[in-house]
Amino acid sequence: MIYTLTLNLNLDLIYETRQLKHDQINRSRLTSISVGGKGINISRALSHLGIRSQALGFCGGTFQSFILERLALEGIDTDLLKIEGSSRVNTKIIEKQNNNVVEINEYGPCISPAETRAMFNQIRSKAGPGDYLVLAGSLPSGMDSHTYEQIIKICRQDHIRVLLDASAEALTWGIKAVPDYLSINMEELENIKLQYADTPSRIAGLIGSGIEAILITDGPRKALYGSQQNLLEAIPPRVEGMYTVGSGDSVDAGFLYGIINKLPPSAILSTAIACGSANLLTDVPGKIDTGQVQRLKKEIKVNKL
Repeated sequence: MIYTLTLNLNLDLIYETRQLKHDQINRSRLTSISVGGKGINISRALSHLGIRSQALGFCGGTFQSFILERLALEGIDTDLLKIEGSSRVNTKIIEKQNNNVVEINEYGPCISPAETRAMFNQIRSKAGPGDYLVLAGSLPSGMDSHTYEQIIKICRQDHIRVLLDASAEALTWGIKAVPDYLSINMEELENIKLQYADTPSRIAGLIGSGIEAILITDGPRKALYGSQQNLLEAIPPRVEGMYTVGSGDSVDAGFLYGIINKLPPSAILSTAIACGSANLLTDVPGKIDTGQVQRLKKEIKVNKL
């Protein structure tokens, strides 16, 4: 079974307007309402790739019932823990004339120690040997930066395979616990405190620590895949799309799809990139079209370094 964990779930509202003007009334059109957060988006993308998962995490507040109903309507299986605080509402405004996107994201709820313990207990009771757990996204207020590290240690004891996609201190401490798979962008890789200066050496050092495979993205620039025997690169295909939210999460879904299906490393990399590119063509994060994924995959050339 595959589980995704979203500790800072949100309701995403996407608006379109011709041009934003200060100190004036701006007319807009609501184009999309969806439940987001990296783990949720990954579950959604996995569903479109034909892989079942269950989304875990926290949910609470005014929009709790609405969030659960929306996810159920999409067919996304969930077991979200109810919290005292309110799940955040994030607003994206697409400015068509200037091809800009303005994002307004709430801070989100503060998670209590009791709610954190309930989350740890849920993971222990649900996941077992052979299962996969995706740890993705930011940590909400009140949670220790060691949270992902603690979860990875639990998973290693129970032979649960972990894909980590985090940032800041949560990423640093998570890496120290040695996840099985790591999804990271180039800026995050360069900011990790390692003794190696160049990118190939950094990848080799992380693989040497026990991580099985690493996927590194850099927006529209080349992506890298590293494992014990491979260091590969590929450039994403050019896609005319405005909806960048969720592209990294769709990359993670493609990465995991390739791992689960035991694809060769070159196919894992091209599948992950194609999923991220396909996300640009949809206004709901992770709602990727498999036809587009296959089309885009054919445009991707993978080179061995």
